[in-house]
Amino acid sequence: MHLKDLVFQATHGYYEHEAKILKEFVVNLTIETSKIPDRKDHLDNLIDYEQVYIVLRERMLQHTPLIETLLLDLADTLLARFQLIRSLTLTIEKKDVFINHFQGQIILSITKERSNV
Repeated sequence: MHLKDLVFQATHGYYEHEAKILKEFVVNLTIETSKIPDRKDHLDNLIDYEQVYIVLRERMLQHTPLIETLLLDLADTLLARFQLIRSLTLTIEKKDVFINHFQGQIILSITKERSNV
């Protein structure tokens, strides 16, 4: 499962001025599951991507000084909440970077497996 280019407006950032200004963040998530879905049309047998999105959205809207902490919290929460997840890769891109003369992207990433929780 891939949730790609999810855009959130949030106040993540270490510095005081970052906590006061909404900035754009882009989240990408890849989930590998340990179960092959059967052919029954029941969400009980799958990872519900709407519920995954809700977890991402709720946590992205809570201010966190460090993106690294945010990544770890999200990965641990997703693995704890969705037992069918075998591993996941989560990236967060900080679109608005307040560094003089900075040109480029800030993207942080984590890959976590269920055995590492």
